[in-house]
Amino acid sequence: MAAPFGPAGTRMYRTGDLVRWTPLETIEYVGRSDHQVKVRGFRIELGEIDSVLSAYPGVEFAVTVGVDAASGETMLASYVVLGDDAVDMDELLSHARRSLPAFMVPSAITPIEHVPLTPSGNSTDRRCRADTAFVRAEVEPLTTATELQIAGVVAELLGIEQIGASDSFFELGGNSLLATRLSQRLGESLGRQVAVRMLFEHPEIRELAAALDTSARVKALPPITVADRPDRIPLSYAQARIWFLNQMDPGSPAYNVPAAISLDGALDVPALEAAVLDVIERHEILRTVFPDSDTGPHQVIQDAFTSLEYGTADTREPAELAGEFASRGFDITTQAPIRAPARVDAAATHSGHRDPPRRGGRMVDRAVDEGRAHRLRREKFGTRSRVHPASRCTTRTSPSGSGKRWAL
Repeated sequence: MAAPFGPAGTRMYRTGDLVRWTPLETIEYVGRSDHQVKVRGFRIELGEIDSVLSAYPGVEFAVTVGVDAASGETMLASYVVLGDDAVDMDELLSHARRSLPAFMVPSAITPIEHVPLTPSGNSTDRRCRADTAFVRAEVEPLTTATELQIAGVVAELLGIEQIGASDSFFELGGNSLLATRLSQRLGESLGRQVAVRMLFEHPEIRELAAALDTSARVKALPPITVADRPDRIPLSYAQARIWFLNQMDPGSPAYNVPAAISLDGALDVPALEAAVLDVIERHEILRTVFPDSDTGPHQVIQDAFTSLEYGTADTREPAELAGEFASRGFDITTQAPIRAPARVDAAATHSGHRDPPRRGGRMVDRAVDEGRAHRLRREKFGTRSRVHPASRCTTRTSPSGSGKRWAL
């Protein structure tokens, strides 16, 4: 489509996502302008599934929606309005499997009495869902102890109550990431190693149980336990790699992980700094430097640390300041891999508030922050900033499972 923000003739991509501005000037995702959902990494047009189901004799209407399973994954649930002729749901599901790719086959098909419509009555309301989406009429019984154990773990992982011997883990909603978790949990339950590859070769419960029962039993690896911390703490393999790259160019921002936070109302600087420092004090990796020595690099934990840079005099635009902030690298041999500046905007109003808005940022080097840890630390910062009316919290504990103790 034509881009209204660039020179004449420039184009921009229409994503199809529906979003809205919040009072905090953030964008909130609310859905799609079409009927596409993303399942197992594939973008799916739900109308294609509806067409296949509607073509089956006895089905007058079909509608498919994406629902969130207990595992957090998106699963497909179809609802059909039947005619006068009886339709076997298992046969209809088999028809879908013959006509659609595996990732487009609905996990369940539920009969409904009438077509759900929007209030205007002009289109199908895909937000209306029956409570019986994943209730299955019958499943093939489990017969062996191994089948029962596998089914129990799969049911817990996928949030499905009824699982039969002929059910496939992937057709029930599993994917490669969940297969990794299933492999680990089965290993704990069965007391042996279960390779992820085996789950792909034998996705059905019965087949997997038979393969495990007939294959050579490989004893499970011993559990990872906490080790005593030595005086000189070595680097993990990932840290050693990033340390090496950092020594070649300490000013490079290639591994920075930036985050920006906008605060409205009167800014309590001591409380803000206390919240930042509490998170840093709780997570010692955020106050760790990685100096070199005759025997190679190692980790040194700092006791005292201040990371908040507070200022009001800078008149540059927030975007310019953020760009400069994000482009500053870390020399991780001498600098703790985190810093957080705070700045008061000059604007008179913000999100309906008369007080000038405050904008903060946080920068962490990827040598210490990855994926889920990054999200959890943001959540902890928000929690601790709310419980700090004016001063530091008096009860602070370090996690018992410090990464340094587990990685030795």
